[in-house]
Amino acid sequence: MLKKSLLIYISLLLLITLMSCNDEDNPENPLIMTSSYPVFVIISELTGEHVKTDYIVPTGASPHTYMPKPSDVKKASSAAALFYVATNLDGWVTDFPSEVKVKLIDMLPEDEIIYFDCGHDHSEGPEEHHVHKEEIDPHFWLDPVLVNKILPRIVETLSEILPEYSEEFQQNADKFSTKLEQIHRETKTILEKVEGQEVFLHHPSFNYMLERYGFYYAGAIEESPGKEPSPKFIATLIAKIKQSGVKAIFSEPQLNSKNAEVIAQEAGVNLYELNPVGDSDNMKNYRDLLVKNAEIFRKALE
Repeated sequence: MLKKSLLIYISLLLLITLMSCNDEDNPENPLIMTSSYPVFVIISELTGEHVKTDYIVPTGASPHTYMPKPSDVKKASSAAALFYVATNLDGWVTDFPSEVKVKLIDMLPEDEIIYFDCGHDHSEGPEEHHVHKEEIDPHFWLDPVLVNKILPRIVETLSEILPEYSEEFQQNADKFSTKLEQIHRETKTILEKVEGQEVFLHHPSFNYMLERYGFYYAGAIEESPGKEPSPKFIATLIAKIKQSGVKAIFSEPQLNSKNAEVIAQEAGVNLYELNPVGDSDNMKNYRDLLVKNAEIFRKALE
């Protein structure tokens, strides 16, 4: 964390230099900056045509482990606001000089927030996620029902930042809300045939989706993204996977797949790749992000 803060401090110094050497005109349309692609695909549905929206973390990188560059700081400094998820996901944005920062996790209903309960056995069911409140699970965007519930607060926030576009924000939100209801029904239909199964993830990124659609989170290769599991942990996880009888486990493109490949081979199961962050080439909007991951779940678990 100290290393990140130092790099951001250096970035700020470089930003001042860049801004003094570059006297670009302000863009005609205001800019809303987002930390990562999943935030972008939600906010861009609301901002529409007259407000630009962009994101910082490349889709091939993890927001958990991303190290901001001077160009990221510069881009964010010109935005009317910077939207991010949570301190334990993309909290590095809190060191940016942006005057308005919006944390989306604070908009969630308290009784629907999932918490990491480190060392707890999740095998009894998804409802256990609400028992041990240790650290907030930030990956709420993989539940379209939750996204729909916070739309009014996002619209309210955007309207406070850019009041001249408030009517457009509301109109776009109404349309997106209808889309989200359709996405929820479509995702539920895709997953109905395989619901109720145990799921082993690369890291605990899909818990909101699993709980919404009736699955059981059984464990992860990396409880903390970027933290290498110990040989003892891997051996225990392999035994648990074998005992569960699952047909597949999952990796993620933003994380090193080496351990996932070894565990899948030793456990005698297939390895499929989920993408909790999305891909601007293959997941061009929020529907793609949900539906394509749901299809991977179904294919792997059938």
